[in-house]
Amino acid sequence: IVGSSASNVWMINDSGALMRWNGSTLSTARPSQVFAPTGIWVGADNDVWVARYQSIEHWDGASWSSLSVAYSLTALAGSASNQVWGAGQRGAIAHWSGRTWSQPSPSQLPYGVTSVWASGLRDVWMSSLNFIYHWDGQTVTSVSSPGTHDIHGIWGSAANDVWAAGANGEIQHWDGTRWTLAPGTGTGEFDAISGSSASDIWAVGLHSA
Repeated sequence: IVGSSASNVWMINDSGALMRWNGSTLSTARPSQVFAPTGIWVGADNDVWVARYQSIEHWDGASWSSLSVAYSLTALAGSASNQVWGAGQRGAIAHWSGRTWSQPSPSQLPYGVTSVWASGLRDVWMSSLNFIYHWDGQTVTSVSSPGTHDIHGIWGSAANDVWAAGANGEIQHWDGTRWTLAPGTGTGEFDAISGSSASDIWAVGLHSA
């Protein structure tokens, strides 16, 4: 579930259809396709990106457009309409500049990427298994973290306030200097994490939130 406001929330249902909540009604925004969506990012009512197998789709508020690519993205995130990042299978990384999608160098991580979050062009976090990587605008580096279980979601309110959640209920926090385990971590199973501010953050998973 991703949204840009209380009246513009998008989600993927069990059949792979894209659903949109406009503040009062939930409707089908795009019926199921051959390949189910694997990632979605919402910047505004007229700026929605959807990733599928070797393709990226965009909603401009009036119609859908589709671009075939040589890689498959499983996660999308952005900080502006011209700063959207995707990552996915076989560690593929891609960036939307507002005009084109391209792959930075290096364009791949050792393993498939499960989540991505960005605050800007030079601050992009990605997770792959239990590893955390950071793009600083020039290179992708592995960043040491105390977690030992797979990470399923990354979200932040600022460059010095980033959270990661995943298997075995592990939640980690980046304060701008280092990653630490959050108090009370280690129970349940978290599949995603998101929030509206530094003081309003939710991690959700099977039988837990």
